[in-house]
Amino acid sequence: LCDEGLLRFSLLTNRWEWSGRIREMSISDNVAELMKGKLLRLPPGLQRSLMVLAAIGVKCHEIIFEILDKGDVLSEVQAGFTHHLESASAEGLVIRTGRTYEFHHDQIQLASYRLIPETDRQEFHLQLGRMLW
Repeated sequence: LCDEGLLRFSLLTNRWEWSGRIREMSISDNVAELMKGKLLRLPPGLQRSLMVLAAIGVKCHEIIFEILDKGDVLSEVQAGFTHHLESASAEGLVIRTGRTYEFHHDQIQLASYRLIPETDRQEFHLQLGRMLW
């Protein structure tokens, strides 16, 4: 809501204020669906990197992404997973601890995973597995 200019904190009144347009919006109660909407506004490479991290799990060591960067994992995924995950870290979506990346919250992982069309998930996992084998 803040990103869309519908909600802001006023330093003058020291409280949150919202736009009248907020009443016109159809807002989901599902946090993962709200987060998915935010993720869909991110650059495609960043979305794809989050999808890969989500498919792997809650956290993943950087070495896995280095392996994936060397191959042609999922034809539409471009090299540069680590670069994209650094951007995700700057956005507050993932946390980097040493050489490990993990989602800041389980709902962010779920939203990232839901970016993978349900009909493509099995193939997505298969291709990831083959690249890591």
